[in-house]
Amino acid sequence: MEETIKTAERRRSKRRRARGYFEIVDYKTDQFLGCLADITSTGIMVVSENRLDTGRHYRLKLKLNKEIDCRTHICFEAVGLWCKESIDPGFYNTGFEIINLSDVDRILIEKLTKSSMFDK
Repeated sequence: MEETIKTAERRRSKRRRARGYFEIVDYKTDQFLGCLADITSTGIMVVSENRLDTGRHYRLKLKLNKEIDCRTHICFEAVGLWCKESIDPGFYNTGFEIINLSDVDRILIEKLTKSSMFDK
């Protein structure tokens, strides 16, 4: 219960649930890690077939379905905070805290989440 309260206090931005398919891949290797479930300017939730490490520092790339401001992806660093089995058998949900996000990419995320590709 206390951990839930702490998580809610840390979350300042409203989560935006993806309506479309957005791949999350490793920045260096382009290895597919999972699909974006939801996003804020401070974090993401990824649905994957494999358990992703918590406490690990990742360099990620969010592939966009269409160009936004002449960009096809957003790159950022993130830390895995938690991982649990999804309600869908064979899948895992992993929460990440975004770190070292540039102001340009923060604005791009805001534009993306205001588009029809995300729930309001």
